[in-house]
Amino acid sequence: MKTIVGIAFILSLTFLFRPAMLLSQANTDSGEAANLPADKSKFHLYLLMGQSNMAGRGAVEPRDTVGSPRILCLNADGKWAVAREPLHWDRKNAGVGPGLSFAREMLERASDDDVVIGLVPCAKGGSGIDVWKRGAYYEPMQCRPYDEMLDRTRRAMKDGALRGVLWHQGESDCTPDKAAVYKSKLIELIGDLREDFQMSGLPFVAGEIPAFQDRDKYINPVFEELKYSAENYDVVSAGGVNMLADGIHLDAASQRAIGARYAEKMSELQLSFGYENPVLPGFYPDPSICRVGEDYYMVTSTFAYFPGIPIFRGRDLIHWNQIGFCLTRDSQLDLTRCGLASGLWAPTIRWRNGVFYMICTNVSGRGNFFVTATDPAGEWSDPIWIRQGGVDPSIFWDDDGTAYLTSTGGADAGIAVSKIDLKTGEILSDVVTVWYGTGGRHPEGPHIYKKDGYYYLMIAEGGSTKDGHCVTIARARNVFGPYDPCPHNPILTHYRRVSQNNPIQSLGHGEIVEAHDGSWWLACLGIRYTGRHHILGRETFLMPVEWPRGGWPLVNGGVPIEERMNCRTLPQHPFPEPPARDEFDAPTLGFAWQYLRNPARENYSLTDRRGWLTLTGSELTLGERDNPTFVGRRQLHKDFTATARMEFAPESENETAGMCLYMSEKCRYELYIAKGNRLVLRYRLNRIDHIEKEVKVKSGPILLRASGNKDFYTFYYSDDDGKSFKTLGSPDTRYLSTENAGGFSGVFIGLYASGNGKRSRAKAHYDFLEIKN
Repeated sequence: MKTIVGIAFILSLTFLFRPAMLLSQANTDSGEAANLPADKSKFHLYLLMGQSNMAGRGAVEPRDTVGSPRILCLNADGKWAVAREPLHWDRKNAGVGPGLSFAREMLERASDDDVVIGLVPCAKGGSGIDVWKRGAYYEPMQCRPYDEMLDRTRRAMKDGALRGVLWHQGESDCTPDKAAVYKSKLIELIGDLREDFQMSGLPFVAGEIPAFQDRDKYINPVFEELKYSAENYDVVSAGGVNMLADGIHLDAASQRAIGARYAEKMSELQLSFGYENPVLPGFYPDPSICRVGEDYYMVTSTFAYFPGIPIFRGRDLIHWNQIGFCLTRDSQLDLTRCGLASGLWAPTIRWRNGVFYMICTNVSGRGNFFVTATDPAGEWSDPIWIRQGGVDPSIFWDDDGTAYLTSTGGADAGIAVSKIDLKTGEILSDVVTVWYGTGGRHPEGPHIYKKDGYYYLMIAEGGSTKDGHCVTIARARNVFGPYDPCPHNPILTHYRRVSQNNPIQSLGHGEIVEAHDGSWWLACLGIRYTGRHHILGRETFLMPVEWPRGGWPLVNGGVPIEERMNCRTLPQHPFPEPPARDEFDAPTLGFAWQYLRNPARENYSLTDRRGWLTLTGSELTLGERDNPTFVGRRQLHKDFTATARMEFAPESENETAGMCLYMSEKCRYELYIAKGNRLVLRYRLNRIDHIEKEVKVKSGPILLRASGNKDFYTFYYSDDDGKSFKTLGSPDTRYLSTENAGGFSGVFIGLYASGNGKRSRAKAHYDFLEIKN
């Protein structure tokens, strides 16, 4: 099929360019093949448009013919090849343009070493703004440039994510009587591109050599003026550049300089455009968000893990930094012997008059409760318990300050609303069931929002780990109803044919938030399938929302969400990447670490041996519904490598310690040291208990390693301080999936120790854990 499509594409290009070969391509004389990254989001595409200065007129120098395998160009055959100058040719001549220099700069700025830059050149020498109108026919080249560009770029987008457009003109008539017309046509072009690519806010950087009438300005005044009227648009200056003898085109050095300026502007625009989903990868389900000024706070569920309910702070809804946990004391949270899918469900965070409220359900304890804090990073109060039953509670304040509680009463009990005293937890009214949803199973996760005189009640339906999970909404003029459902419910789901092959599924349990710039966003949980299973648990995804006055919210334009979201965002404020290696030098473990239920704190120490984490095995094993000596971090990505350095000299046959990949009591992979310097790789999968391999290792420090991809985990060890690693086994990832193990969580990368029936005398010491994604 690919061959047929390729032949058809080449034939179509031949027809379009009969008089002259004007299609941009890479120099492929070397015959080098272009290797596309496996992850589409890591293939960053840029569209190159404009006139001859984009195509290039400067002489090609030796440095221009040296290509990088990480910079590719779409060639005349519709294939990717290593990019070299010239990126464009016609029957006369062509040379260096700004495109390759731009790509090199963008590659330097990329934070990920796996990023590849893809250039889609579409420049036409001598083409004016009218040529780039939808459907316009360009007689000298006997083609429709815009339509051709659109087709070529869409084909390229099947391989990667479009990150921006460069518009580089040679020159144009910008006399006052024509400036307004030119400006309107360029705005129209920008709008057409964003509409046709379905990418609102697509970064657009324009540049042009000085207009004939006013060369000293080094910039087309029309382009400059557009900065103040076109969204996510910027312009580069041609100041200080050198012209060729024709007085129109730039020399090679100037083209390179212009390319670098493009990269600087593009990088600035991208700070308000596009992001990767999920925004919280790994086991972070049931997100709830509140805004305080220009700061945003988010909480997610933790079930049987301790401490309970992580809290994150961010400035852009995309990048989040964990600042603590809401429940850090045993007096706040009792998880004694609770099931791994029990414990804390579906928190909601709210703020009012300087106080933060986190309301939640401990389904293994006393039910619904809330805690408060004035500093969300600090200590939170002890729980105030609520007599209203059900799960997934949420708080809503009306305009007069009256507080209301919403919850769901069970599998099919509907959504209940009551008045509540948020000082005592006392219910002040009848508990009224106001909506049963649209008929989906398990109506849950209710939130009420007031907008334009309506009370909007948004819920989840369809089962939170099922493909039919979705978000629905209804509204009423009174908080107690009656509620009328949205005519286009569900407002979010991937349970449709159009999204059946999307790896992101089970979207639901959403929270809508109005940003400080007036835009609306929805965060929700979802899963990412690998084939027919998922191992990372339910993760937090983000998508834009249009919510017109008096109308219904439209999520992501009504189309499925993707891992790469191409839309305008708030100005982005990323946080520094945390170090890959935890050296255990701090007085406490970082926020990424969690225990199984309430830990027996005497079994953990960061002071017994400075710079090491010391674990003492209790009588409990990882297979028991209790609090064995275990501390772990979430697996955040399908591809990872985790390495731990440990020392352990067991004195008895019952004493073991090591590293594990933990999904549940019944499903986990263990790599541990046992008496006699034995290293054992063991698979515990429901009723299967299998020792895959047992080897003799040297005494002293040992490096344990587990790596993963979408299909397999692989376990290694090194007893020569990392000089060499030996492989022990590669079990399937799917056996640790939710589909096999059940539950609501994801895989943890854990360090543990066990006395397997009685308390250990030997202590296990861990020098570091390093996780590279």
